[in-house]
Amino acid sequence: MVKKYKILLLGCNGFIGSNLFNNLNNRYSVICAGVATEFDKLDKLINESDIIIHTIGVTRSNNEFDFYKINIDFSFQLYSLLSKYDSKTLIYLSSIHYHRNDIYGFTKRYNEYLFSKEELVTKHNVKIIRTPGIFGPGAKPNNVSVISTFCYNEINNIKSIINEPDKELEFLYIDDLLILIEEMFNNTNKMNIIYPDVIKITVIDLYNLIQNIQNKTFLKNTSSYPSIFINNLLKTLNSFKNATK
Repeated sequence: MVKKYKILLLGCNGFIGSNLFNNLNNRYSVICAGVATEFDKLDKLINESDIIIHTIGVTRSNNEFDFYKINIDFSFQLYSLLSKYDSKTLIYLSSIHYHRNDIYGFTKRYNEYLFSKEELVTKHNVKIIRTPGIFGPGAKPNNVSVISTFCYNEINNIKSIINEPDKELEFLYIDDLLILIEEMFNNTNKMNIIYPDVIKITVIDLYNLIQNIQNKTFLKNTSSYPSIFINNLLKTLNSFKNATK
């Protein structure tokens, strides 16, 4: 029997957050909150929750202030409130790009530092998931998902611009991330940094693979990539076919 955890989901409107809500809401008590939630209300929701899943974060913005206000200020607010309570599970979605020498990488490193501080870890179970590129139906093209961008372009006969063709990328399908997050609910270790199992592929190989799947010239028995990855690419590709009908 599934334990009926009370879950506070921070960030329900994004790709990951909306999938998490749809996946968990029929089996758990899930409440949503975000950066616009008033401090006192957020405090009350944290107090009433068993598990807090923190998915909020700016990945791209022309305004550097957004990274500080959303990625850092909100996380510090969450840290301050969690410090008042005991025995919560915090699941924070960091990034494999936490080491990057830019404002995004800095905010991810700062938040990892914040949530792994001893005074927090002694009170709560903290799980930091360093997510790769998450893909699947519903991820917006021309945003942060290169897979969605390539799939959208293929369906709509738009030429894709290939930068750094030999750059290796790492991916995880959205459903696999949802499974991984739920596995953390019953993990009682005080501190975990989780690297999910990923698919590694170069930009040009990814582009060619999506083209071949779309053109029906792909041969599964000659592929060096797992069939499940191919099937997940096909699901993502087909989602754009359905969207254009």
